[in-house]
Amino acid sequence: MTAPTYRRLEGFVSTDMDGETVLMSIEHGSYFGIGGTGSLIWERLEEAQTEDALVEAVRARYDVSEEDCRRDVTAFLARLVENGLVEAK
Repeated sequence: MTAPTYRRLEGFVSTDMDGETVLMSIEHGSYFGIGGTGSLIWERLEEAQTEDALVEAVRARYDVSEEDCRRDVTAFLARLVENGLVEAK
């Protein structure tokens, strides 16, 4: 079984505001704020990424155990998909 890859969906404008990534959907008129490691993950999702690759990227930048990192990345990806910001293929 192949692990899914995640990628940003089109239609969002993003900008950095004091270390937080702010996303706005022009189509839906909604916005989202992402801080901390979420900003790093959002940046990486410009291109398709596996969960494993995202966990590695976060662990390379932050001092976090693999177990904690994977749990948090998994939950964050689920919220992004649920809110229509990212697709999983």
